[in-house]
Amino acid sequence: AAGEVSEIWITFPDPFPRASKENRRLTSPFFHEKYRQILQPGGLVHLKHDDPDFYRFTLDTIAADPRCRLIFQNDDIYAALLPYPELAIQTLYESFHLAAGKKIKYARYTIS
Repeated sequence: AAGEVSEIWITFPDPFPRASKENRRLTSPFFHEKYRQILQPGGLVHLKHDDPDFYRFTLDTIAADPRCRLIFQNDDIYAALLPYPELAIQTLYESFHLAAGKKIKYARYTIS
């Protein structure tokens, strides 16, 4: 129902790299509209991902939507102390990406 969700975590989704699949990306305007319908006012969206193109797409999508506000971003969350303790929780895919030497990126934003 509307306004029931306080936070949405998007962790390592399929990046759908082809432009023709852009609307399937979980941070596309299509999904932002879905999130807007269920988030509480001031509700947060969190993204953790290894793919730089998907991450850039997300940041560009946030910047292009006046109803989105970027709160925090980090291009390599493990380069220093973690800014938020919940970022220490790793998915299986995250552990694979870290073992492969990839940098993990994070964005926290709101959708009003």
